[in-house]
Amino acid sequence: SLASLHFGDAKAIIRAHNHFRTMRKQYAQPATRNLLKAYPQGHRNIILEYYLHGHKTYPTLTTTR
Repeated sequence: SLASLHFGDAKAIIRAHNHFRTMRKQYAQPATRNLLKAYPQGHRNIILEYYLHGHKTYPTLTTTR
């Protein structure tokens, strides 16, 4: 934007970058524990379960194995 002399667009880009930096501080810290270890069915391949094993609904995915 600045290279093509569109100063209004360049100003908007700079404002967006600054807003992102301030918003980033408001986000919570990432989870420290691995959620896949908390749920044993978390390591399954849901596509294989659906097509190869015939589990068509979510309750059948969680109650098998």
